[in-house]
Amino acid sequence: MNTQQTQYSRTSGCKTGFTLIELLVVIAIIAILAAILFPVFQSVRENARRTTCASNLKQIGLGVIQYLQDSEETYPPTVTEREGPLDATENSDLTALPYSIRGRLAGYVPKGSASDGGVWKDPDGTAWNGVNTGAAGIPSSTAGSVVLYWANDYGLNINENRGTATGPGVSTAAYFAANPTFGFNDSVILAKVQAPASFLIATDAARQDGALGRGSLTPQYLDPATGAATSYDTFSGTTFTASAKQAAVSPRHRKGFNALYSDGHVKYKQVQGIWRSKEDNDFRTDPLGS
Repeated sequence: MNTQQTQYSRTSGCKTGFTLIELLVVIAIIAILAAILFPVFQSVRENARRTTCASNLKQIGLGVIQYLQDSEETYPPTVTEREGPLDATENSDLTALPYSIRGRLAGYVPKGSASDGGVWKDPDGTAWNGVNTGAAGIPSSTAGSVVLYWANDYGLNINENRGTATGPGVSTAAYFAANPTFGFNDSVILAKVQAPASFLIATDAARQDGALGRGSLTPQYLDPATGAATSYDTFSGTTFTASAKQAAVSPRHRKGFNALYSDGHVKYKQVQGIWRSKEDNDFRTDPLGS
């Protein structure tokens, strides 16, 4: 065997592999790529949930428009479990449904089940955990003296100065009585809406106290920084006092929210984007300048 063959034999018999430094470099590169890509993937997921929410509101909007067509262009009445019988007979899913906006629009918008919500459940909303009442942990099948309601991740711009609301938490009725052009009920016809593209029908909504929403909405929002209920209407005269126990606009989609308007379009907004003044805001059927 000559010298060249001996050298070739020795070389071919050597085992090769990554050095420790090379492995560390590869690991570092992977870590850097992961740090760059993870926020991108997170943003994609958040945008997908926001898109699902917008689709839900779009379906609700189509349902409201169909309801108007079948009801001589009159909006749905105020519907809340607080308007049920005082003897609390709405203690099952079936008896509670008529006092829910989901029940009122059931012929136009799929109501889903009491526990899953269907289009009334926002993927970024509070976890329902199979319940439909604000008393966390009480399942929808629970019967008894507890007043049940059908949960909702969206708040409809309802004027609660209508109906027979006499239960707890109906202090909002006085505010709406003093501001009759805020929101809709069965005293409002479509012709009264002066700017349909600027009149709110529904938004993402939630309560500061964490209880599940009922489908109504009050002129307040959850502060994006603190989560505290904050009133839009703090001007002179009749004001709205912020309440942790009332549904508020919820900026749960990257510090913004989806809003459904009377003409059926859905738009992503910031909390200050729907209130310019007491006389000019998207809660009113007659905003200033319309």
